[in-house]
Amino acid sequence: MSTSAGGESTGWGALVEISSEEERQAQMAKQYMAVAQMDEEERREALKKMAAAEYQLPDDKLRIFTDSRLKVWLTLESNQAKTIAQSYDYVMRNGPGPWAMKRVSMVQTVTREWNVDQLEKLRDLIPSLIKEVPRPVVTSDTYTAGSQRDRSSAKPPVWQFWKRK
Repeated sequence: MSTSAGGESTGWGALVEISSEEERQAQMAKQYMAVAQMDEEERREALKKMAAAEYQLPDDKLRIFTDSRLKVWLTLESNQAKTIAQSYDYVMRNGPGPWAMKRVSMVQTVTREWNVDQLEKLRDLIPSLIKEVPRPVVTSDTYTAGSQRDRSSAKPPVWQFWKRK
């Protein structure tokens, strides 16, 4: 398998078969660093090929791949990560509808398991996509305080118009 940037010919989708998460992410990072050095038109074309290979994966493998891909973005130098994320976002907005639908569902699925710091970094890279992912509760005290509010002072729901004061 070649490590140059590009789609199916480089085995981009085959990276999911690497059993070691660290090795998979290292291979992805190497390809993303090469893509980040390209001019915008070349970068978009390379990312389009990579996305085509990625979104041909079955859902169980796509979930693993998406998790690795996004975690790699978080490890890249800030300017490289933003460049890749913006170009990838352009490719996805102009690509086939099924890619966009899978992208949203996979990102929302994998980020459920992420910590607050990871989510905040990802929000900086792809705010339009991550805005739909609920922010995690930071502490259990915050959650408890919000869930055990004084029920006597709470207004009844709008549909219970007969209980309004």
